[in-house]
Amino acid sequence: MDMQSSRAEKIASGKPFRPSWMDFLVDRIKRLPGPSWAFYLLLFICSVLVSNVVLWLDGALAVGTFNRQFSYGSIFIIYGLCFYQFLAWTVAEALHDFYPFLEADPKFEDELKYRMTRLPAAWGWTALIVGIALTLLDVFSSQYDFGINSPVAWTYGAIFGAFGYCTFLGMMFQTCRQLFFVIQLHSKIAGLDLFNLRPLRAFSRFTATAGFAVFFIGVYNVLIFSENSSGSLITFYLLLALVGILLFIAPLISISTRINKEKKERIFEVDQHLKRTLLQIRENVNNGDLTKMGDFNTTLGVLEKEKSILKGISSFPWNPNAFRTFLSTIILPLLLWWIRTILEKWL
Repeated sequence: MDMQSSRAEKIASGKPFRPSWMDFLVDRIKRLPGPSWAFYLLLFICSVLVSNVVLWLDGALAVGTFNRQFSYGSIFIIYGLCFYQFLAWTVAEALHDFYPFLEADPKFEDELKYRMTRLPAAWGWTALIVGIALTLLDVFSSQYDFGINSPVAWTYGAIFGAFGYCTFLGMMFQTCRQLFFVIQLHSKIAGLDLFNLRPLRAFSRFTATAGFAVFFIGVYNVLIFSENSSGSLITFYLLLALVGILLFIAPLISISTRINKEKKERIFEVDQHLKRTLLQIRENVNNGDLTKMGDFNTTLGVLEKEKSILKGISSFPWNPNAFRTFLSTIILPLLLWWIRTILEKWL
């Protein structure tokens, strides 16, 4: 009984679980003066400098020169955490636009927002443990070959890599949770209106950003580390990019299915009206009564127009032009660049 009352109190307060260490870091970053993006940019620049200074001091790299892989790889120090924060903000904005379309108690919006923008502590610890394990696997299996033998440089690289792995995995866990919530919320929309798809389009920016975040990092790894990575890692990056595409597509499948179902039902209703109208026309023609033919023609025209409009409604949860723009300006160029790099390496 005490456990149930404790859980009820947590839900009532809008905090049904303890947040993860990633939320702790993000909360601290938000409290810093200035915008968060400025902090991430400064952290990236500092990471580039520190990474190369470590190599200079250890003699693994000539002073004043920069190691390309270590410099470009500095993005991993901010990537997972930065996108974690950005996706939390994006999904919160989307939920604010979406929630009025649900037939739900407004007081639970804060709880739902908390669940969709915070990672449970258990998931955070899992990301930490798995991230450290993957780092040790990289170090001891020599998956990368940077030509660096210094223990100091490798120790720094391991710490650097562990943070990157852990934050990226935390972002991935949270993204999967968020997409699961999105799919659930779409199924709870009461009375879908084909002429008002705003609730289904509310999360389109989030799903596109989440898919791109994962897709891009797979492509980025191939472009930067393909010369120093084993074939197994190249395959892993390929799978990672494919996961990004799946994250982008998964919510669309449930949405598209529901829209198509509603369209079929509405088109079936129009077809039944057309059938009844044609039967009335035939009956009047058989009786020699042609006085209402003008009205019948108008009715048929309206029904055919309605059917044409229903067929033209997009099954995707956003404007079709925006979807084509996303593919043509972001995904397609990166994919072509990636394929060219692979061919140049292997042929």
